[in-house]
Amino acid sequence: PYDWLIAALPSPQAADLLVDAPTLRSEALACPMVACWALMMRFDAPLPVSFDAAFVAGSSLTWIARNDSKPGRHPSACWVLHAAREWSDVRCEQTPEAVVAPMLAEFARVLGRAVSPATAQAHRWRYSGPVGKAEVPCLVDLTRRAGACGDWLAGARVEGAFQSAVALAERMISAGAPG
Repeated sequence: PYDWLIAALPSPQAADLLVDAPTLRSEALACPMVACWALMMRFDAPLPVSFDAAFVAGSSLTWIARNDSKPGRHPSACWVLHAAREWSDVRCEQTPEAVVAPMLAEFARVLGRAVSPATAQAHRWRYSGPVGKAEVPCLVDLTRRAGACGDWLAGARVEGAFQSAVALAERMISAGAPG
């Protein structure tokens, strides 16, 4: 027995857990998510660029960031790249090794200089964000005592996930769930 089932997962995974709450399951299935390839690179020396992070327009990359510029990070020269949704979608089932070279080539093009990282590792972030924004911040079935929350319901960032969880907690408490 349980008090509540809370699915704080990407919508496709939440749908898999909500089979006994068909309304919630169908709402989760109606919120598709997209993939994003990410590439982490470490360089032996800092890259001579004048920024720490940038949104990229007109590229197969959407985000580039010098990870070691963040407070408390290891001082080695590390960069993270995020590929565009469309680019990632076409290559979603490729191996990590297959996407490293094209992402490196595009990074070099964006910077206007050759890059040669000491290490580079790609990761497929299968459920990086929702296709759109849901009409409600959380899903609740009071009869079945089940709910779902996540960035796919309240915005594609960590703040959206937090807001969704708060909305779900408020709904549960107002319904008499232990606070």
